[in-house]
Amino acid sequence: MRLLSTLLLGLGTLPLVVPRATAQSLRGSMASVDLMYERAQESDLSFYRTPSELRIAVNDGVLVAVPDDDDVAIARGVRHPYVLRSTRDWLNGFARRYHDRCGNALVVTSGARSLAEQPRNGSVKSVHPTGMAVDLRRPAGSCLRWLRTALLDEERAGIVEATEERHPRHFHVAVFPNTPAVAVRISSRGGQRPELERYRVRPGDTLWEIAKRRDTTVKALREINKLRSEQIVAGQTLLVPAE
Repeated sequence: MRLLSTLLLGLGTLPLVVPRATAQSLRGSMASVDLMYERAQESDLSFYRTPSELRIAVNDGVLVAVPDDDDVAIARGVRHPYVLRSTRDWLNGFARRYHDRCGNALVVTSGARSLAEQPRNGSVKSVHPTGMAVDLRRPAGSCLRWLRTALLDEERAGIVEATEERHPRHFHVAVFPNTPAVAVRISSRGGQRPELERYRVRPGDTLWEIAKRRDTTVKALREINKLRSEQIVAGQTLLVPAE
């Protein structure tokens, strides 16, 4: 069901965000909030109004359980540890990479949350009521640096929209459903999900040669890097599957 704007206006306040300083940043903005909300509407997602509606969505299999294993931990107090399948699938792969890098689980502090349970300082356009978003605990040190960089890469690829919130400190991540760019994460060999890395184009490189070396396709590289053509230039930075 689509959420009427009149209902939205009565269930929240303006979000605690600050303007983005650059195009690629984890700082919040109204444009970021609007993008997440618009993508939810484009995907015809339901904004669940009450905990009862959330439970029905879980029983119907629309929302699924957040994984709770070596790679993902659910924080105490999470009332509804459920998300969309696309968000669950992204979380599985991303948390595995985090665990490999940091040696511990990525902690989820919030999943789906009905409109009736939105915090008073929450955005009226929050996508938590759809199940497409998760909140992640903010780590420290090198793990924090890795998490920021990795989320920026995911955002640059058009897979997520992420914000580093300040009150309280955490990362809000909305995973876009049915995103073609996710296809580039899958290697043609065995369906594995390699980690993405930055690649600086060298003189003489072609997109076909890079795709061949990284075991992917020109189409996939164009999708994840949002390239309008196959033309690339020396010094240009691309996101490619890690070797």
